[in-house]
Amino acid sequence: AKSLFKFSDYRFWLLLVWLAFTVSLSIWWIIFGERQLGLISASGLSSSEEIIRGQRMLFWEGLTLVVSLIVGATAFFFLAKKEKKESQAAHNFLLTFTHELKTPIASLRLQAEELSSRLSQNSEKELLKRLVADTSRLTLQLDNCLFLASLDSEKVFLENVNLSEILEQISYDWPDLQI
Repeated sequence: AKSLFKFSDYRFWLLLVWLAFTVSLSIWWIIFGERQLGLISASGLSSSEEIIRGQRMLFWEGLTLVVSLIVGATAFFFLAKKEKKESQAAHNFLLTFTHELKTPIASLRLQAEELSSRLSQNSEKELLKRLVADTSRLTLQLDNCLFLASLDSEKVFLENVNLSEILEQISYDWPDLQI
């Protein structure tokens, strides 16, 4: 089982930096407000009852902000963890599904090719030829799905390919195709 965040994962550090920044900002807001109320009380322009009420209001508002930020970060973490699990389950299903379909399609193609080689009538051979071509297309689509499902989204490798070899392989699978 893979963990949601690794220490080398930038999302882990981004979440920690965001949480540290917002909580620090909230705490600074509380301290700044307390200092401002202290300056007001030192100036004597307000009654002590108003200052106490202001301090209480500032404390509870700040505490509510800090708690809501921590709850939000925790909810984000668990929702991201749930999404990662669901994504992994869908990924595993796609891998299993495409892998399981490849064998029956390959068997169907082989049987159609064998029947095509045994038949002498052109109309029946043409139908079997189309069946072989359709199974080849299905096999190609399944190979593409399997390839995409097995890709790690963070690892893409570029490589030079020989286009003539690819075209030769395509022409083998689809002899009627003209390029």
